[in-house]
Amino acid sequence: MSELRIYIDQDELTIEKIRARHSQEDTLVFDLNDFDEETCTITTKMSVNRQKDTHCILFQQMWNEKLVLVYCGQKYIHVGCGSAEILYQKMGRPYVFSTSQRLTRRGLKIKIKGYIYDPFNLPSTSCSIMVDENNKQEVELQKSLKKIPKYTFLWKPSQTVFFKMDKLLYPNAIINCNIMSDWCVEGHELLHPVGCGYLRKNGDRRNYVPFQSLYYKGWALHLRKTRAGNLAFIRRPMEEIEKKLDFRIKENPLIDWAMYHLGKWKRAWSQKPVNLFYEKFASKSEEGAFDLFLKARDNTTSNNYFIIDPTSSDYEKIKNEKNVVKKWSWKYYWLLFASDHFIATEAPIHINIVRSNNKYFRKSTFEKKFIFLQHGVTYLKRHGVNSPFVSGKEATPNLMVVGSEKEKDIVSDMLGLKEEQLLVTGLPVFSNLKWESMDQNSDDLVTVMLTWKPYEEFMTDFDQTSYYQNTKAIYEALLEKLPKEKIMIIPHPKIAHLMQNTDFAQNVWDREISEALSKSKLLITDYSSVCYNSFYQGGGVVFFQPDLALYEAENGDLIPEDDEYIGHRVYDLETLKKLLDQGIHDQKIDLAFYRTPEYVDRYLTINSFVDGRNIDRIDEQLKELKIV
Repeated sequence: MSELRIYIDQDELTIEKIRARHSQEDTLVFDLNDFDEETCTITTKMSVNRQKDTHCILFQQMWNEKLVLVYCGQKYIHVGCGSAEILYQKMGRPYVFSTSQRLTRRGLKIKIKGYIYDPFNLPSTSCSIMVDENNKQEVELQKSLKKIPKYTFLWKPSQTVFFKMDKLLYPNAIINCNIMSDWCVEGHELLHPVGCGYLRKNGDRRNYVPFQSLYYKGWALHLRKTRAGNLAFIRRPMEEIEKKLDFRIKENPLIDWAMYHLGKWKRAWSQKPVNLFYEKFASKSEEGAFDLFLKARDNTTSNNYFIIDPTSSDYEKIKNEKNVVKKWSWKYYWLLFASDHFIATEAPIHINIVRSNNKYFRKSTFEKKFIFLQHGVTYLKRHGVNSPFVSGKEATPNLMVVGSEKEKDIVSDMLGLKEEQLLVTGLPVFSNLKWESMDQNSDDLVTVMLTWKPYEEFMTDFDQTSYYQNTKAIYEALLEKLPKEKIMIIPHPKIAHLMQNTDFAQNVWDREISEALSKSKLLITDYSSVCYNSFYQGGGVVFFQPDLALYEAENGDLIPEDDEYIGHRVYDLETLKKLLDQGIHDQKIDLAFYRTPEYVDRYLTINSFVDGRNIDRIDEQLKELKIV
């Protein structure tokens, strides 16, 4: 390679090839401000001497707290600007896979093989296998300048890492742990997943089935693969039902093995499809799935059952209805394995226990068709790549109900579903609501319902979370306009208990969300899709989004365009107060201010059906498809 001159002048990186005959192509200039997390590296057209200069770092310097690298690949020069972790991960990595795993009461033993692909000979100090930050074990892996085929490791000895059970279990431990290799380069920890086995099946939904499980000291534990075929360790506190002898008998692996195979045989020879209907955690009957079940129950072309937990408040209301089945009963377990379709407002795992240890139940769910009724309109928060409903993931629906052609388009694009999988009928939950049931004479009640942010999950001081601070700020702003008994705060279930220690504890709503929304003349939310439920019933909506940039950076851009929101949108507390001053006078909410004809028109393009016949349309579609 000719001699290079590389330097940074203010915000520009210059690479200049010095040679006797200088041409325009011999100088490259890059604006370092153009690099971001998505495009942190650029491959230039400046070639290298493949016999001599491949895989070496030519330039390394810090700029505005970012690392700037210029390095040679196999053929061309590459430029990188960003965090050291991201750049180093593009230059080398450990390739590690497990050959066997053993989960016992003593702990987790993993046998591994692998090597570190390090063509640039990066200044690394160690490599560890980790479950989480509290559980790491250093291993010795050979370095290689070239990638090595996996089959060459067949006859090489394995290394064993062992994590003691008592160290793996502690309060607030992360539930889903991907087993990772942790390669330390210049003090930066580069994490890469550990593959599971020699033959890794990428994208196979059966990867989510536990292959080893254990109950230990109040914890439910199991090993499974990720969608990409990597090794994952799942730990969660046991549910109360899992501690009962009756449950342990019914979920005995031998019994479930027999029921799984008998159910599979039954499905193969049955003339009528068997359909199971349920709602959130199989503990509710208010989201429309129950009403759809009632309509389908008496069909002669299918057998239909509704599953509900006998400890839920809704159970007493419906327990005497024909074909209502108690969750955890013997009949329930038989239907789990013998049914053909799950028709529900939630993912299939909600019919049992979320992250269940029962591998035969988990395996059986992937052999059934899942008709997803939805419990709320999908037109606000974006389903990210980790959503269980994305095509190929654990809860991929075979059919999904949507409320408009506009929602159909976004769901198809976002989840990767074909348009013919989407039924434009309206969501069943809206069949039980009356369009514009509220008016100006309705009670002047306000509901505050904010979204819990996953990135604040492990903040130890609840008072420092944006959830608490924003809720408190909204509450205090409302107190200037309305008496406190007119304010309802709906907490997220994960932190409802923490709200009882706040100054607004007496305003925290502890009954069904639908009840609060049915009488709220005004809803203040940030990113919750309940805005569409509230607006349907005649209420107004205000979107308070002071942390919009951070929220979108963590969760992806929100779905609606600026001219699609169904209510006023504000980004700071002062603007919210001005909006409350304009719309609330003498403790009276001016509904016409918050719910304009333009907002109504926007709403009808997103949720198009307001005639109360959504369930009829869904039933007709399922009959045409010979499901019910």
